[in-house]
Order: sequence, then structure tokens, then C-alpha cells
Amino acid sequence: MSSPIRNVPILLPLYIFCGEPLLRARLRVSNIDGAAGSKEELQRIVGQIRQAWPGVRVLVRGDSGFCREELMAWCEEAGVDYVLGLAKNDRLRAEIALELQEVAEEYQGTGKAVRRFKEFEYQTRESWSRARRVVGKAEHLEKGPSPRFVVTSLKSDGVNPKSETLVNPGCMQRMEENECRRRSEGGGTVRSISGKW
Repeated sequence: MSSPIRNVPILLPLYIFCGEPLLRARLRVSNIDGAAGSKEELQRIVGQIRQAWPGVRVLVRGDSGFCREELMAWCEEAGVDYVLGLAKNDRLRAEIALELQEVAEEYQGTGKAVRRFKEFEYQTRESWSRARRVVGKAEHLEKGPSPRFVVTSLKSDGVNPKSETLVNPGCMQRMEENECRRRSEGGGTVRSISGKW
């Protein structure tokens, strides 16, 4: 016997928000990269925004599923800033090893969550065309160490590495995803990019 839903495709929606308003919802089959089509959608949306407001600053925020060379390179070329989550790996953890050790020691003494930040240049071994600014957050919580990383086009001289824009890009992401889940009837995986202006 076969399941009646066996041949129904699983969908991976792409949602693009500007704060709370939903700018674009695009249904896609789930056997693709989570960032597929995001550059093209952003090109269209940013073009429309800049037609209406030529001097507006656009900031794209997304989780590590959108941390792709194609998207970052387009943003850099188009003058669009970005803050994207960056998946943890051994090289990134090594960059903040001292900070992770310091926060663990401080946590042992106080029993309270502790954070340290470190900015550094980073380039993947194969997928990125160049080095980019990364902000690492070394945090120790009750459950243990919790390192996080973002890659950004924002310049270090104008942005405090502790600012919510860099420290917590996933916070807005989670709020948007929860809103998408409330709006969708079938649930499922939700991916979104948030543009701020």
C-alpha cells in the first residue's frame, strides 16, 4: 500500500519581509538549496524600492541558509548591506577559542550567562571569492557554550559588534518564521530574508 500523500511534493517556501509586512511569498519544491531564488527576488524587490526611494539604505538579514557567495556578491555590487548567520565550523570556533575559554571561566564564577565578541576577517576554503568581516559571539549559558557567527558587509567603524543588528540577527528571523507558521495551514519549513529600510 502506498500513502495517499506519498507523491505530494514537500514545499520549501521563501518569505521576504520588511519588518512585519510580507513583501514576497514564493512556494518552491524542497529538493533545492534553501537560498535558491533569493538573489533574483531581492534584485526585483530592491529595484522597486529604489525606484520609489532612490537614496534608501537596504539591509538584508537572514540565517545561515542564505550565506551564499552569489547573494553576498550581489549585495556588495548593488550597495545592499547584509547580516547573515554563518554556520559554525572548527576554523570559526578556533577564532574565538580564547573568548570561549574566558566566558566559561567567568560563568563558573558567577553562574550567570556571559558574552564576548570578536571581529575578524574570514574566507571559506572554496565557496567565497574573498575574505569578509565576521563577528563571533562567544557565549556561555546554563546549558554550556553557545558560539554564534554572522558575516556582514557593515563596516566595523560604524557598527558596534554588540548591537542587536549583529548580535541577534536570528531573533527577528524567528519572529518572522513564527508569523509565517501562523499564516500557513500546513506548517513545514519556512525560510525568510528580512530587508530593512
